[in-house]
Amino acid sequence: MTTDGRPKSKTETIVKRTVNVYLPTSEMKETWKEIAEKSDQSISKFIIEHVTNFLNSEKRIPVSKRGYNLSRTKRTPRGKQGIA
Repeated sequence: MTTDGRPKSKTETIVKRTVNVYLPTSEMKETWKEIAEKSDQSISKFIIEHVTNFLNSEKRIPVSKRGYNLSRTKRTPRGKQGIA
């Protein structure tokens, strides 16, 4: 809810969760994007999955903070992802 009592719009919640990541080269961006597409993932999900897996493997995230569930997305018949 916003301060005036109305529900937050989808845009407001997306803006609140946005992080800009600047990669060292545009080639790296294209490589990551291609790998994500071959895995039927968006670049965002690709980055989330790999960073989360790394942090979990390094035990850098306390178990109580490991709330992001990558399995909450499912594939649709066209290979696109949707929320389960």
